[in-house]
Amino acid sequence: MVTYRPVHRQLFRYDAPNVSSLILQGSIKVTTLEACRNAEMEYFRDEEEGTRTITSLPGTNSLDRFSLAKLLGVDPAGICVHGKNAVVTQGVNAVHRRERLANAFIFCTSKLENDALMKGKFGSGCVKIKDPVAFFELVDGELRRAMAPRNLQSCLVDEVEYAPRTNNYRDHTNRSIAFLKPNDERMGFEKEGEVRAVWIPVGFNIEPEFLSVPAVAPFLELL
Repeated sequence: MVTYRPVHRQLFRYDAPNVSSLILQGSIKVTTLEACRNAEMEYFRDEEEGTRTITSLPGTNSLDRFSLAKLLGVDPAGICVHGKNAVVTQGVNAVHRRERLANAFIFCTSKLENDALMKGKFGSGCVKIKDPVAFFELVDGELRRAMAPRNLQSCLVDEVEYAPRTNNYRDHTNRSIAFLKPNDERMGFEKEGEVRAVWIPVGFNIEPEFLSVPAVAPFLELL
């Protein structure tokens, strides 16, 4: 099952020309968050991929059960706070909670068409995905067959949000940590316009997977 959230009806994949040729034939490499954390080339590497840190607010703050649940990352139905000042935080270090997604399969694309910066960074081959929903449904099916009998969560396709990975519970994005990248001028991730598909494994270890999905060919075009 694929949930496709972007508004974009076409997506683009940048690689070296020889890799683009393979993709056009249906040879698809699905990488992992862990591989991105440890990529050899610095402009690929993101050591904090799939993480975020939630903090309390500066100063002295009295928390109701909803604020406390958001700060702790739990369901507010399981919390009872009796009266004002029943729970008080003192400064940003009162709570400093780090979330980390152990691993997930990802396939990265971009909303940017024939972009010079992307070609210079990832390779001059630009493959247009003319029907992203159909494309990801085929890749999803093949990846599940390759992983059987082990299970993957539903495939989610969404735009990456470029925002701080450390922030207080009120200002922090609610986007899944699998879709969170830093807005960092040095790394320039925000210039990539990334849209990615994510599959989270259910209780097993994963490595990048090479899939043969020739049925995707009608949905691809080399620009």
